[in-house]
Amino acid sequence: MRIAAAIVLMLIVTAIVPHAAGDQGGACALLAKDLLVAHSAVPKENHARMLKIPPEEEKIPSGGTMCSYGDVIFQLDPFAPGSFDKLFSQWTAVAGVGDRAFFRDNRGMFAEIAAISGKRVITIQMDVPTGRTAASIQPNVVGLAKAILGKLK
Repeated sequence: MRIAAAIVLMLIVTAIVPHAAGDQGGACALLAKDLLVAHSAVPKENHARMLKIPPEEEKIPSGGTMCSYGDVIFQLDPFAPGSFDKLFSQWTAVAGVGDRAFFRDNRGMFAEIAAISGKRVITIQMDVPTGRTAASIQPNVVGLAKAILGKLK
């Protein structure tokens, strides 16, 4: 009985506790260090400090995964593809990213993009550095989205 209880407890903890980067081939496996460095809006001189904190992956209720790494929160399959347009079409359309993509400035603190390619949905939230605007880092966010979607093909 104790062994069964221990196994159930271990399964519950495993489902709740954040996973290390790359576990199960989720979001952190796609948000590699080289992509983060190439597209981050953080000034280059601050990259070493930013990268000291390892990526952290979590499962999300949709069955997808979320990766927090550096100045980025990346979600892989956070929503069903059928709800994509309803959720994001009020944002600004962005051409050339997946099948459809939308961008927004989230209160001047984050630049966000949501994209759909086939049945895969991604969202990226990037911190807006002090002295910058979401519009000024839109190319960073768009470039990262394109790079990640390229890995999903």
